[in-house]
Amino acid sequence: MRNILVAITFLMTGALYAQEISYPAQNFAGIGDEFPVEYINYDSAEQVAVTELSPDLWDFSAITPSQKDTVRIKSKNDFEALSELPEATLVMKEGDYYSCMLLEDNLLQMLGILVEVEGQQLPLMFPEPISMLYFPLTVGAGGETSIEFPIAGTPEEFNLDIPLHDSVKFMVEISASTTVESTGTLQTYNYSYSSFKVSNTNIMSVDVYAKAAYVGWYLLEENAIADSTKSLQYFTPDYGIPVCRVTTSWQDKLTGFKIIDESGTSIEEMANTNNPSLYPNPAKAGQQIKLDRTYKQISIYTMNGQNITQIMNSNTIQTDNLKPGVYIIYFNHERLGARLVIGR
Repeated sequence: MRNILVAITFLMTGALYAQEISYPAQNFAGIGDEFPVEYINYDSAEQVAVTELSPDLWDFSAITPSQKDTVRIKSKNDFEALSELPEATLVMKEGDYYSCMLLEDNLLQMLGILVEVEGQQLPLMFPEPISMLYFPLTVGAGGETSIEFPIAGTPEEFNLDIPLHDSVKFMVEISASTTVESTGTLQTYNYSYSSFKVSNTNIMSVDVYAKAAYVGWYLLEENAIADSTKSLQYFTPDYGIPVCRVTTSWQDKLTGFKIIDESGTSIEEMANTNNPSLYPNPAKAGQQIKLDRTYKQISIYTMNGQNITQIMNSNTIQTDNLKPGVYIIYFNHERLGARLVIGR
């Protein structure tokens, strides 16, 4: 059984007024909505402490995405296993699972999650919906929830092969807390958003029990699923889902990053498989960037298209005069481009 990363995502949007936020329920993302997103996953050697992210600027413009995708808000009717859920249920994929949410009377509720166990989709629905957030959403809102419940059935129902056992049971424990924090400006690769921050802490643990034909329950596997995650999510009036989401470890190290940024100037859109290599990239200001060979003319541009310097006949780039940010490096004679990220 694969581990399941549980990071409950809330969907909302609305109006932002200076340091006061009011996100009404009618601006909540709906079934059929699509949002372009970009992802980056960190190697352990490159992890950045969340405490190093400015709470005032929330500047993520120097982070280079590694994957692009589209988030789609689906209906419960798209999944046979969710046929019993209310018609208005919203379903959104999050890694290896789907979160199932319902908005009723200005209250956002979590109904459960849809996971895949041994190749079969298994709905882990809560006995009662969990109250997550109330609308209109405002700074200072949030709360904590902790539940425990069993899901029982035969091994065949879970697509499991357990000899001599006539039933299995999943004992599920979930703890979740949410805090709506301060407002500020979120800087992405190409845009600035007026935003506010929602902090989430989520813990999920599942123990698997089995029962022989003439014996009571006994523990077959402890913590078959045991995941904990902390995340920061940044919401803006322009979207019905977070503009930015940072997933962290318990030690406040970045482990994942997802951002909405409809880039029209990214060097990635130069469909060229022979782009020059830069090392290191990302780099710190003052570091020397090594190129894969000597180039006749090298031009450095900001993401706004401003040409800030040119270098002739060189296989290196000096970054002493480059501020933290994202730059386009254009190799004029070869008509090739690359993206350079300068961190703090």
